[in-house]
Amino acid sequence: MSTHARIQLTGKGLLLATCMTVALSAIAAPPKYKLSLIPKLEGWWYAFPSKINNAGQVLGELERDNQIHTFLYANRVTIDIKPVGEYYVSPNDINETGTIVGSTEEQAYKFENGQFTLLEAPGYELKSASDVNNKGQIIGRVLPVGSSSYQGFLYDNGNISVLPTGSFNFLDLVAINESGTIVGNGHTDVGSVPFIRTVKQPQ
Repeated sequence: MSTHARIQLTGKGLLLATCMTVALSAIAAPPKYKLSLIPKLEGWWYAFPSKINNAGQVLGELERDNQIHTFLYANRVTIDIKPVGEYYVSPNDINETGTIVGSTEEQAYKFENGQFTLLEAPGYELKSASDVNNKGQIIGRVLPVGSSSYQGFLYDNGNISVLPTGSFNFLDLVAINESGTIVGNGHTDVGSVPFIRTVKQPQ
């Protein structure tokens, strides 16, 4: 309908035409999307992306040569993260600086600045790392040597603290935020109980 034609309408007709014009102009154009494929690696059997940070770095797990690998897709390049001698390297989290944490068959690991590091603590077996915040604080599962009860650990600036189980049989730490607050589950003989562990501020 042209502008001149609308002007010729009177009464309710002009009002309706004007409202229709306003309503149509208020409808936003649908967003446009681009679907990009993550480049495959030779021998890649399957792959599952699991995390993405705000820098667009994609973390995932793939099977290659009948082994489980971690992969990182960044700057249009797919990187295979599996050191020699390890056949199971599973990822759990990536933070905004690109630090990755996860577990091998027997031990928690950290991948940072191109370096793969197994996390260790005397007297303990650090089995898996579940989460990492943007300060680089890592949480996960730890097993005291000679024990069958899992505890939680906090890795902070190279130092590892083991969280006591308290009244629980064992702990699963799930996530840690930027202030160091941790959430997880405490397990008993009759079930599990979710908990929040906060950092006490000095008085």
